[in-house]
Parts: sequence; structure tokens; C-alpha cells
Amino acid sequence: STNREKTRSEEYYRALGTVMGFLCRIDGSVNETEVNFVNDLIQSDGSAPESKQAFMHGFNGVSPNESDIRNAVEELSNYMNGQHDACMELFEMFLLVCLCDGPVNPQERNLLLLIGAGFLFSTSESRSFFHKYSSQREYRTEPSNTELDRCYGILDCKLSSSMSEIKKKYRELVKKYHPDMSHPGGSAEADREFRIAKFREVQKAYDTIRANRLRNQ
Repeated sequence: STNREKTRSEEYYRALGTVMGFLCRIDGSVNETEVNFVNDLIQSDGSAPESKQAFMHGFNGVSPNESDIRNAVEELSNYMNGQHDACMELFEMFLLVCLCDGPVNPQERNLLLLIGAGFLFSTSESRSFFHKYSSQREYRTEPSNTELDRCYGILDCKLSSSMSEIKKKYRELVKKYHPDMSHPGGSAEADREFRIAKFREVQKAYDTIRANRLRNQ
């Protein structure tokens, strides 16, 4: 039912906020870069106001313990039906939160490994992400970076576009493809699967561009 889906969505966002808040506070405080990253993420998400409120409730809640984090990660995994690729994309977002203010510190690393284990990743899978983003510096600004070019294409933007222009286009697309939005005609299940795929593609493209620009400021 619609009410059940709404409740499930709010539980997902609350769990997402719980994990995100813990990652930001694990080193003792939340700095301005982390606040801006999280605010940008939730304001441009395109989800219902109740879902955003649930996210902020989780983010600003009482500091969770390890058990709370395990429960939150389990809730996130259940929401995505344990789909490996979807969990990987969420793990990638958590890693980007840690990287937005500098290299991953030991506390963040241990928490990310805990989150990865909750998603049923092997330790080597989680560590491969650290290497990919921390060592290889995948996000570059050279036009020869075909992956980055593809991300700009997904958002219908150019390398020369301002961040405000990119953000505006991103918000339009997440609103258009948000899974909670209904579309008349056709199979509801097929439409939702399509929207989920497009939403993830847009989200990943925006995260890639944003991370690249943060590192090159």
C-alpha cells in the first residue's frame, strides 16, 4: 500500500541519516565541508518532505553505538533487497562523505569496513574502494577522462558548466526519476525499476562531478 511504502521510505532515510551522521561525527565534530555536502545531498534529493525530515532526525539524533549502526545498515540493505550493485553505490556515497574533507582516517576506515560487512561485502571489496578513490584519484578534470565526460552527458551539462548549473540540472533529473514518483500508464513495477536505475545513474554522475570539483578547488 501507499502508506506502507511511505513508512518504509522514511525508515530508509532515517537509517541513511543515522549512518551519515555517525560518519561525519566520528572524528569528534562535523566540519563545514561535511555540513555542506550533506545539506546539498538532502536538499537536491527530490524525496518527499517526510523522508527528508526522517533523514535529518537520523543525522541529528543521539550519537549511535556500533549496534545502532549495524541495525541501520541492515535496514538500508533490506530496503534495496540486498542488491549488490545498489549497496555498492550507497557504500560509495558513504566513502565520498569521508573523503570530502580529506583522506579517510583510521576511525572512518574501520566504520566503513563495518558498513561493508553489513552489506555482505568482503574485506577486499571494501578496501578496493579505498584504493580506487583515495589512491588512484579516479576523479580528474582532464577531458580525456571518458567516465567524467559520460557523467556530464548524463546531467546534460558541460565541463565548463558552473556548479550551480550542474546542481540545477541534477535537481530536475532526480525529481523526474525519483522512485517515489508515479507515472501514469504502463506497468507500475516496470516503471519503478526504470526510475530506480535512472535515479542511481543521475545520483552517481552528480557525486562523481562534485567529488572531482571538490578535489580540484
